[in-house]
Amino acid sequence: MNKSTLVRGIILSAFAATSALSAQTLTVMTTQKSTLVKIYGLTISDNKINLQFMSTGCTNNQSFALNWQEDQLQVLQIKTDHCRRMPHKIWLSFKIPAQQNKFTLANPFAS
Repeated sequence: MNKSTLVRGIILSAFAATSALSAQTLTVMTTQKSTLVKIYGLTISDNKINLQFMSTGCTNNQSFALNWQEDQLQVLQIKTDHCRRMPHKIWLSFKIPAQQNKFTLANPFAS
């Protein structure tokens, strides 16, 4: 076995391991439980929807997925905030797709 064959074998092995890891990560992400999150406030401006959520310190835009189904929006929490700060409300902004000119929000509002 020459040096270039060995290098190609190592590269292909690394690629196969990375691909398998990516597939496993994708499976974990898609099977993770997501729930409709309670909304504490809402404003809309400049093709953005600004939503207010409860946080304990680690909540950010990547904690949520926006699920657009025809004219309905569902905001799903896909990542739990495990930080231990005193609960507080935060505002996060999300872009509204250009084709969505009107919609209803499926999430419950806090009372």
